[in-house]
Amino acid sequence: MTKRALGAAASTLLAIGAFAAFGATPATAQAPATTAGSGVVWKEHVDYEHGNAWIEGSFEGHRKGIADWFNNGDKLCANDKLADGWYVRAELSTGRKVSTAGKPSPSYACKGGDLPENGVYSMRMCLVSKWGTDCSPWARAEA
Repeated sequence: MTKRALGAAASTLLAIGAFAAFGATPATAQAPATTAGSGVVWKEHVDYEHGNAWIEGSFEGHRKGIADWFNNGDKLCANDKLADGWYVRAELSTGRKVSTAGKPSPSYACKGGDLPENGVYSMRMCLVSKWGTDCSPWARAEA
């Protein structure tokens, strides 16, 4: 290995060590995708800077919908992307729910309301049809 390559490798390791030592995190992060037994792939995204989060549900490469959490206004939203016989339901650990049931796709529905500041809650997205319900793992949502 050349001196230049060794120097570049050392700089990279030093930067990684600094992030680990000081607990630095990126402004947004994406958790690894998880797959339900039904084949739905769930992707969780968190915007640490603004306290927002969203979960995407995909099946066979098609994004079926999104559940959104907006810290500003404590708003939970369900976004149905496909006219495929399924609707999207977003749930918050407080019991708040919103869905696109009965709306033509694509559709979007939200429900807001104040929650205690600096609270940490959980949210999830469910795909619902006459054949059943498939829900994502719970994800972090901050108020």
